Amino acid sequence: MTPNSNFWHEMAALATSNSIIMDRPKESPHPRYPDVIYPLDYGYLEGTTSADGDGTDVCTEEDVQIIQDFHQQMHTLYIPNPMVATT
Repeated sequence: MTPNSNFWHEMAALATSNSIIMDRPKESPHPRYPDVIYPLDYGYLEGTTSADGDGTDVCTEEDVQIIQDFHQQMHTLYIPNPMVATT
């Protein structure tokens, strides 16, 4: 089955037309839980809104497992881009 590339072209356009806002740098404390330290840079696309009401998160495929481990019980929706070769 050939993936529909329209969605991924739109996502690429969104990522290139909106700035990435790095709101929580790696090793910074969580704003409400100072004992919780972010394991990686955490950011989102400016001018976007996701299901949780915050900006659309951006991360690499490698970041996904770190994020899931960090949140432990949080369910994460990750849709890999079939148009990009993975290693």
